[in-house]
Amino acid sequence: MAEALREIPSFWDWVNYMMMLMSSTTYGPATEYRPYIEWINLKGDFAKMPRFVNFKPALIRFSHTLCCIGVYTALGMFIDLYDMVDPKFKQEALWFKIYFMIMC
Repeated sequence: MAEALREIPSFWDWVNYMMMLMSSTTYGPATEYRPYIEWINLKGDFAKMPRFVNFKPALIRFSHTLCCIGVYTALGMFIDLYDMVDPKFKQEALWFKIYFMIMC
């Protein structure tokens, strides 16, 4: 991968890459700069990819994200964060504690 950068990227290419990198590292593997810039500019192997072929799967994944946000927001309204400092919370089962912290 030493040849991945043949020229210094422009400032805006670097900023876009860093913003994508920071938003994707918590949800999936990070990508190297060269595949990213080839994907953005449709060069290399990505030039063979038909345009907008991944639009529908991306839209479906995005709708799943919105559904998860809605479900967790709705369920989170029934959970009081301060229950964790209650002495009775220490005696709850481990699975309940984990569930409770995820829902908070």
